[in-house]
Amino acid sequence: MRTPTTRRGLLAAAAAALSLAGLTACGSDEPDAAPASAAEPAATVRIAVLNGADNALALSRADGSLEQAVTAAGGKAEWVGPFPAFAPAAEAIKAGAADITVGGLLSWVGGLAANPDLVVFGRQPDDGAGSGIVATADSGVKTVADLKGKKVAVNQAGTGEYLLLKALEKEGLSPDDVERVYLPVTDGATAFQSGKVDAWATWGNFFASAASAEGAHVVATAGDVGSRNDTVYVVDRSFLDEHPDVVKAVYDAFDAEVEKVTADP
Repeated sequence: MRTPTTRRGLLAAAAAALSLAGLTACGSDEPDAAPASAAEPAATVRIAVLNGADNALALSRADGSLEQAVTAAGGKAEWVGPFPAFAPAAEAIKAGAADITVGGLLSWVGGLAANPDLVVFGRQPDDGAGSGIVATADSGVKTVADLKGKKVAVNQAGTGEYLLLKALEKEGLSPDDVERVYLPVTDGATAFQSGKVDAWATWGNFFASAASAEGAHVVATAGDVGSRNDTVYVVDRSFLDEHPDVVKAVYDAFDAEVEKVTADP
């Protein structure tokens, strides 16, 4: 039995708020750079994808438009992963195994400490509906106040912990009023399903899946707690410097995908 909060419903709710804003020259109104000549080797852009993500990267990959855009710019798209969250994808970029990925604004800020060359080239505002805190059927938790003394699964220093701390702050509770259980998102799903935690703060398809579990209750969405954790698209600085035309093609593919979803959720 599914609750009204489904993946389809979340996408529809998000569509009206979706927009993409370029934060580098990649999003400017300057004429497109000329594609690489046939004699030059194609630039290969390695794109690190995340599990459970509903965003312009995931959608443009699924319909093939991202790969087509990169090819038209004289490049070649390769997929790396999937990764469970932004942090390991960012580590892959630092290690030279990937060039582009997607994540939450908070995760990107945290990632800058390890790699200041993670450049944001696009931003998708947080719609407030695609992430939040979900309680299990047997937890008895209905409100944020009910979380006091309960176990809540979060990814440490990521979107989940951010959402939980925002919710507690708004309710006037201390972070110590709950037991934070630090788990990677895939392990968080297992803990939630098995009842080893009372609630789970998460995002994307993970949030939609948890909210759709029989008897589960959405305690608060990102919008309810005032989240400003926008989705950001990041690229390695050296790749951006060397292949700005390819990065702009990726940006344009994301922008087109957002327009399609807004027009037809």
